[in-house]
Amino acid sequence: MTLVLLAAGLRSDASHKPPRGLIAFIGTGVATRDESFAKFEAALRQRHPELARSFDLGLFRASAGDDAGIRDAVGRALQAHARLLVTPTGRTSTVAARLAKGTPLVFATYSDPIASGVRDAMQTSSMATTGVALADQLHAKRLEILRDALPHLREVAVLADRDWVQEYDPDNRLGRMAAHIGLRTTVVLAENISELEALMTDPATRRFDAWYIPPTYIAYLAQRQLIAHLKRLGKPAMHATVGEVEAGAAMAYAQDSAFAYDALADLAARVCQGEFAGAIPVQTPQRFTLALRTDAGDRIAPAVVRRADRVY
Repeated sequence: MTLVLLAAGLRSDASHKPPRGLIAFIGTGVATRDESFAKFEAALRQRHPELARSFDLGLFRASAGDDAGIRDAVGRALQAHARLLVTPTGRTSTVAARLAKGTPLVFATYSDPIASGVRDAMQTSSMATTGVALADQLHAKRLEILRDALPHLREVAVLADRDWVQEYDPDNRLGRMAAHIGLRTTVVLAENISELEALMTDPATRRFDAWYIPPTYIAYLAQRQLIAHLKRLGKPAMHATVGEVEAGAAMAYAQDSAFAYDALADLAARVCQGEFAGAIPVQTPQRFTLALRTDAGDRIAPAVVRRADRVY
């Protein structure tokens, strides 16, 4: 069931004429609290309090991964005459872009917005959409840093789930990148914790000199177990988030996505103030962090330690 909530402080006034506009947030959080909606509301309230004079903020909730529910949520938002749709995930953005019918859309997505049909160009577009593209394209850079940190490495296991393999084609793309810098990569698959346990206890995995852990669902789901196995095996690894290093991983090269909610609020304000969404370039991460541990076992090359933004 889709729910519509008016955010406190952006509440309609029946005596106000003309009618207030509606910013419709298509959320997929749990029933008790939608974290994405809360973060967007806080950013909008802090950065653009003037919008409270002419716009309400509404939450139209659907279940994550439920395309029918997302279509229903978008449909209800359009029926409520939303002036702007805000979609915080790749799936909600893709569905909303198909149904928007000219209603402007501000999106955040880890998928390629062009390939998913959310936008037809990154700089300027004929579509009434703009947003934040967070697709991670740092795989080659991470392998390069891993090689620089530990020059003796040759065989690298790439842990992934099937969705990432299907989307990214790492055997082809990542394999070519690795070969260019003297590494050989082998993709190993795990969809859940039980599959990861079987993989990491298989004696065959000991042949790898190191591991690359791209930002996939299995890396998020089994972070604690994965880090523990890598420590047990005594194998270095390159991860994709600073949080993994804080949890005990050896190193990570991460893109800074903390700007996303502030960017969504700014983009929403620009569209609500009359700019055509397609004329606003899509924003992408501009800051990156190299984090590492000097107590992770293998001695990391001093030149890489000096390059690090965070050393634990």
